[in-house]
Amino acid sequence: MGLLPLPTGMSMLRQGAILFLLGSMAFQCGCLAQLQDRQLARSIDPPNGVATNPADLHQAKVHLARANLASRRIPNRGATDTPILEYYQGAIIAWRAIESQYASGAPEDSITEATKTYSDCLSGMIKTANNKGALKPVKGLELENGQTVGVTTIGVPWRADQIDRVSFPSGSGQRELKHYRYVDGLGVALVGIHENTAEPKDPNYRPQSYVPMTALLRPGPTGKFQLDFVDPQTVDHLQVSGKKARLTRDISAPWALAYEEIPRAGIQSYLIPTEPGMPSSMTMLAPYQPGKIPIVLIHGLFSEPMTWSELINELEGEPDIHSRFQIWAFRYPSDGRFLESAADMRRMMVQLRMRLDPHGTDKALDRMIILGHSLGGLLAKAQTIESDGLIWDAIAKGPFLGLKGSPREIASTREEVYFRPSTSIRRVIYIGTPHHGTTLARGFLARSGERIITKDTPETIAHRDFLEMNSDIFRPKLRDCAATMLDQLEPEQPTLVAMNGARVAPWVMTHSIMGRGGWLGAGGNNDGVVGIESAKYPRDQSELVIRGIHTHLHRNPESIAEIIRILRLHANE
Repeated sequence: MGLLPLPTGMSMLRQGAILFLLGSMAFQCGCLAQLQDRQLARSIDPPNGVATNPADLHQAKVHLARANLASRRIPNRGATDTPILEYYQGAIIAWRAIESQYASGAPEDSITEATKTYSDCLSGMIKTANNKGALKPVKGLELENGQTVGVTTIGVPWRADQIDRVSFPSGSGQRELKHYRYVDGLGVALVGIHENTAEPKDPNYRPQSYVPMTALLRPGPTGKFQLDFVDPQTVDHLQVSGKKARLTRDISAPWALAYEEIPRAGIQSYLIPTEPGMPSSMTMLAPYQPGKIPIVLIHGLFSEPMTWSELINELEGEPDIHSRFQIWAFRYPSDGRFLESAADMRRMMVQLRMRLDPHGTDKALDRMIILGHSLGGLLAKAQTIESDGLIWDAIAKGPFLGLKGSPREIASTREEVYFRPSTSIRRVIYIGTPHHGTTLARGFLARSGERIITKDTPETIAHRDFLEMNSDIFRPKLRDCAATMLDQLEPEQPTLVAMNGARVAPWVMTHSIMGRGGWLGAGGNNDGVVGIESAKYPRDQSELVIRGIHTHLHRNPESIAEIIRILRLHANE
């Protein structure tokens, strides 16, 4: 309630009295709700538990009250042991009442009351069925009388057999989003969850994928009531008795739930690399949608794809953006090596393209946009340049053909240092990207990381042995630092300097978003980590300098507005 801490004396007593009063009010409200349910449950007793008038809203409320009492396990003369069925019957009656009111041109407050009763019944039915394991989207919703209510999906990217469970929007997760996109209307907001658990796991999906849905219980083509899961991003209204009815739309629900369910990794993968970490991955937020242009998001150091949820929430809430673009994300380990992760992304983009469009007929996949925050911007840049031998010359003093090691080690090194720009990328948006490094990479941040991190993993040991085996080939600086992600941010890092001198693909357009007002000195011409001069890129079609700190640049409202502007420009070209 926003109460300020009141430390002593009467202030503490006053705060205690307020809290007691609020608790009492909440208790009284709960008791009042139970009393109302009891009274309603006793008010009528339709034969065989079925309402006599299909459009009688009062009868719908009776079913709702009985189901509520049964769900709370409160003994009462009007209670029932079939709450799912009671909710179902109440929802059907309420739907008929809504149809009748729309057809007769009833006043808005009457329709609102019927809609609320319908939503309460439908929500109770789904929640109770969920709790009892009676809702399986692929099979349907089972009522206590043995009847099964069929489930269909309309516009939802995942089919009913791909939705493993449903959940209600998270209350705690809602607070994580600055702009929560919710519109009240007909139906119940849900989140459909696809679990990537079948072996072998699909490498292009996260362990859980979330999608917004609006649930409706309404007559199907045969007249029998069915449970429809509708995509609120493509459907915002429906026809009821020939009239337009607004649909409940909760576009932000998936990201609120993801905040609650998905464990944060970020800095742990850097500080505790000896535990099984997340390897590089290229994932899609939803199944491939031909004709939509991919936006590939690359997070910064000590971060992860979930850092983009504020931006994704805004993009998914813009109908024109949602209809033209699909969102992918590249994840890399913060404790890994830069050249290795850049090569991983290069290879994974090709593999995903071949998987989705083996014949190369989807031209949208030739118009990809990459958004890179901080170090993620450098990984994006590595996809757009010609190596021309510059990367090899930066790390080696001898010929590549002189390398010693296993065929796999030599092949991996070749992928890391000899490459061409991706022909699928048409635009890159750099956000706080240190093209010329940052002094923090050699200061407190780097030294703290070096003291804390344990680098002796099987992978790092093998790589270090490979470098030692070729000490006559690799330059000493590379052997000393092994070119970790953090090392890549040093202003004089050889590979960083080489990338700045490399040729950029002429078909790639670039834009930069930079922050100022940080505390690195130089009159505040930095975002606290990266200076504006380091974040500038000579080839940019546009630059935007905003007041903001480095870790929040990609979540800043001005940045998001600029990204949406660039996406619309790209879509219309």
